[in-house]
Parts: sequence; C-alpha cells; structure tokens
Amino acid sequence: MGERSIFERDYSGEPVSPNEPDYQFLIADIEECMEKANELNSGRFSFAEARVRFGEIIGQEIDEGTLVMPPVYIDYGKHVSLGYGCIVGANAVVTKDVPPYAVVGGNPAKVIKYIEH
Repeated sequence: MGERSIFERDYSGEPVSPNEPDYQFLIADIEECMEKANELNSGRFSFAEARVRFGEIIGQEIDEGTLVMPPVYIDYGKHVSLGYGCIVGANAVVTKDVPPYAVVGGNPAKVIKYIEH
C-alpha cells in the first residue's frame, strides 16, 4: 500500500504542510471550488440550474431529485457526494457526503432530518 496523496490526507482531516511538494496543487484545487461556489451564489439560478452548477463543483452529476438552494459554501468540493433526493439548505457549508433523502443545513452542514420516501 503506497503513501496517500496530499489530497487524500487533507480530505481525511490529517494535517498537511505548505512545505509539501503538492501543496500548491491542493490550494489551487480549493480555490477553484470556492470560485465556482461564489459564481453560483452570485447569480440568480433556478433550482435546476443550481443543481447542475453544484454538480460541476463536486465533479459529479446530481440527479433531478436533489435540491440545492444557494447560497452554498464549499472549499473542497471534489470529495463530497450528494445522495438521491437530498436537500442542501441555503447557507449550508457542505464538508462531507450528504446521505440520500437527508435535509442538511448549517456550518458545517449536518443532517436536520430525513425525508420519507
């Protein structure tokens, strides 16, 4: 088993150092996610458009049953996923995966309740 990348270690909560060789790539990735989130938050988008744009931030297609309500804040979006039918509340700071049919909100986003399906 090889050494884990700086991306894997940072996402898991392990400390990383600005002195590491790939640190600048980690920061560039975080800045890109934040820039896309700021763009999403500054526009007037329908829920469908917001869902698509949020999917671009996290690098996955978000199904039509998921509701994303801007503004959202995310610093490292490529390592979170949104479960089918979940709702991400306005001003939520998504820091980890959101389970299917969960309603999340807050900073950091936490499950508030689950939707009956």
